[in-house]
Amino acid sequence: MKKKKNRVLLLIVLFIIILLILMAVVTMQNEKKTNTTDNPRETTYFEDSSVSKLDGMSEKDRITFYFSKYINNIENGNFETAYNMLYDEFKNTYFDTLEKFENYVKEKYPEIISVDYVSFKREGKYYIISVKILDISTNESFEQKFILREYDYDEFVLSFQAE
Repeated sequence: MKKKKNRVLLLIVLFIIILLILMAVVTMQNEKKTNTTDNPRETTYFEDSSVSKLDGMSEKDRITFYFSKYINNIENGNFETAYNMLYDEFKNTYFDTLEKFENYVKEKYPEIISVDYVSFKREGKYYIISVKILDISTNESFEQKFILREYDYDEFVLSFQAE
């Protein structure tokens, strides 16, 4: 029972740390946006025609759609694209190189990923989803939390509970 309480406490502390990192990233990104007025959008994950489709979706559908794009990139071996979807500060803290991210992904995730959405909530500008990742071939699974921030319909970043 004590181990379970310690594990829950550890998860809460990790969640708070990730949230603090995310808030710092958002602050830094807002400062960058106000300092650079002529910069075109640097990252676009969807074609312009998809913006109208995203506009018609609910918040939950959009966020799960963004998350599925991330998972699909991992599953298809497009690690650089998935890596570019991460918050910059999160990347710098946990995966300062693409190679480290790729190694993490190859160790953590199965080759064929099945995702079951456990929970979805919004806290201010952040969307927090908890998912169950299932390895179809072995029936092994684990839960992981992801935090997404949507800036516009085709502009988002994410971070996750990195262990």
